[in-house]
Amino acid sequence: MELRQLRCIVASARNRRFRADVSGMLAGEEVTYH
Repeated sequence: MELRQLRCIVASARNRRFRADVSGMLAGEEVTYH
């Protein structure tokens, strides 16, 4: 496996986790507001 591929995989995994955190925060805010 190339280093570039590995970096791509790690970056996409971080992106997914970051997106999940953000959507969780938004969902929490929605629940708090409503």
